[in-house]
Parts: sequence; structure tokens; C-alpha cells
Amino acid sequence: MDEITQIDLNHYQGTDKDFIFEIVNDDEEETAYNGLSNASFEMWIKPSRGETIKLSTRTGEIAVNDNVIVVSIRNVHTANAKWEMADYDIFTLIDDKISAIVTGTFTLQHSITKEIPKRVDTNEM
Repeated sequence: MDEITQIDLNHYQGTDKDFIFEIVNDDEEETAYNGLSNASFEMWIKPSRGETIKLSTRTGEIAVNDNVIVVSIRNVHTANAKWEMADYDIFTLIDDKISAIVTGTFTLQHSITKEIPKRVDTNEM
């Protein structure tokens, strides 16, 4: 995990999406990283203007199972965003060293529909 992998992400504003990252060795095979499931991970999405989105294992938006990192971005994270591009990174603390795992550009495609209508219960009619 010495080199930082660059992956650009695309997301549609106001939607729920899970981004899955798999940590592999140089031969692109699964690597058993002991303790990753217990490590604390952070993902920050920082636009040049606007609020930084901060996701974490501590707050539940990031889950880690062996060498797989799942980042869950929910509609509330981007619903009011005015920006279209941001930089992001994912980092952790391993062996008392802060390590960046992934970095890249986060592109946000803006939604047209801003309000989702509530479902009508046909039993009430």
C-alpha cells in the first residue's frame, strides 16, 4: 500500500450510491491486510468552493471487510451541493502511520428533479 491509487468517481446528485474499493497487491490478487476491518477510515470530498463532505467508519458511511472498502454516499450528502467537481481521498491509520489509500476527482452530475414525491397509499383512498 505504498503507492496511492488514482480513481476518478462519478455521482448523480441526491442519489444513494455505494462505491466499492478492493485493495490488492501488485499482482492484482487479494491481499490479506490484517487489521483493516478494525482500522478507522476517512473519505473527504473537497470542492474548491462549498462544504467538504466527510465520511468515516466512525460515523457509519464507510465499511471495511478484509481488503474491501465500501463507501456509502447518501442523498443528504450531495442534495444541496452547488459544485460539479471536487478532489477526494481515502486514508487510514495503519501501524501508527497515516496512509492514503485512494485519491482522485469526484464529479457530481446535477439532478433536475429536486423533490421526490411521496408514495400515495392506495388503501387510504
